[in-house]
Amino acid sequence: DREAFLASAPAADEPEQVPLIVVGGGISGLASAWLLRSHRPVVVERAPRFGGASRGESWRGIDYALGAAYFIAPDEGTPIANFLDGLALSPRGKEEEDPVVLAGRRHDRFWDGQSDPASGGAIRRLASYFRAVLGEEEGHLYPEIPVTDPARRTTVEALDRSSFLAHLEGLTGGPLHPHAAAVLEHYCWSSLGASMVEVSAAAGLNFYAAEFGEVCVLPGGNAAVAERLVERLLTALPPGSLRPGCLAVDLAVDDTGVRLRYVDPAGVVRTLKAHAAVLACPKFVVSRIVPELEPARRAAIERLRYRAYLVANVLLARGVHYDFYDLFLAGDGTAPYADVEAAAGRQGVTDVVLATWAQPQPDRTVLTLYRPLPFDGGRAAVYDDESWASYRRQFAEQLEREILPL
Repeated sequence: DREAFLASAPAADEPEQVPLIVVGGGISGLASAWLLRSHRPVVVERAPRFGGASRGESWRGIDYALGAAYFIAPDEGTPIANFLDGLALSPRGKEEEDPVVLAGRRHDRFWDGQSDPASGGAIRRLASYFRAVLGEEEGHLYPEIPVTDPARRTTVEALDRSSFLAHLEGLTGGPLHPHAAAVLEHYCWSSLGASMVEVSAAAGLNFYAAEFGEVCVLPGGNAAVAERLVERLLTALPPGSLRPGCLAVDLAVDDTGVRLRYVDPAGVVRTLKAHAAVLACPKFVVSRIVPELEPARRAAIERLRYRAYLVANVLLARGVHYDFYDLFLAGDGTAPYADVEAAAGRQGVTDVVLATWAQPQPDRTVLTLYRPLPFDGGRAAVYDDESWASYRRQFAEQLEREILPL
C-alpha cells in the first residue's frame, strides 16, 4: 500500500532538484552513472552497499566474490572494451578448458571427448560448432544480446524462437551425447537459472559459445569493477551523489520531467526532481515503482520469471594444489529434463570457483561455490526462516563428501 506508507512516514520539507536520477547501484546503475557523469547523476541504491550481484568481501588479504566472478573478454575497440580500459583494470585471462566432473570422475579435456573415447566424436562436433559460432566461421553468426546491428536481428530472433536443446538436437540430427547434454544442462542451470528446454538458442549460444573464448578474472571477481566505478564516481560527482540504503518508492513522469520519492536510511521520505531518470534495477521493481507504466511494457514485465542461485564461500587456512579456475560438477552424466527441481536438489553445487586464481596465496585459499535453483518456487523458498541453516548444512555436506576430495 504505497500511498498509506507514504502518508504515515515522515517526509522532508522540500523536493531536491537534480539533473539526473539513476535508480539502482549495481553494475548497470554504476556504469550508467559513469557514462553520464557529465550530467551529475544522483544514484539511489536500496542496499547498504553498491555493486548488486557484483559485490565482494575480503579475508586475510584475499578478495572474493559474493556473486558474479568473471566476464568474457570483449573484442578490442568495442564500447565495452574501451569502457573497461578506461577503468584501468588488469584482469588475468584464462583460455584453457576447465575440468568437468561426471559421476565423480574428473575430465580435464571434456570437449575433446575424454569422458567417452568410443563416442567422443559427437562431443567434439558440438565443441567445433560452439567455436565456429564464437569466431563467426563457416557462415555462423554469434548472437550478440542486445542486438545492436540491424543486419543480425533476423538471425537472433530466429534463434530466440527455438529452445537451446531443440537447436542443438537439430544440428546433431537427434539426441545429444548424454555427457554433453549433462554438461550443457547443468551450465544452463547455473548461468541462466533454467533448463535447456526453457532457455532460448540465442541466449544459450550467447553464453556457452563465449566460454570457448578468453575469460577475464579479477581479484574479488566482478566486485572489482563495481568498486573501481564507485571510486571514480566519488571523485567525479558532487558530494552526496551516491546514496546507498535508500529505497525507491515511486516515480512519476510528466511534461516537466520526473519525480522520485525514496526512503532514506533514517526512514524519511525524500523527493528528487530531475529532467530524466535511468531505471537500472530489476524490471519487476520498475513495475512496482512506476504506477503509470505503459500497459504493453507492464504486460511484458509481468511475463518475466525470476529464479535464484545461492553462493557460499569456503575460507581455507591452508594452500591447496590446484590446476583449474572453475571445477564444473555435472552430475551423473545425464541430463534430467523431466524433474529439474528434484535433480537440482540432488546435485547441489555445480561450480567450484577458485577465488584465489587471480591472486594466488601459498597458505590460504578461498573457494566460491555456486548452487542454482533453476525452477519456479526456488526463489521463494530462500525466504523461509529455516532455509539458511538447511542450505548451509547441505553446502557443508557436499563440500566434505565431494568437493574437497576432488
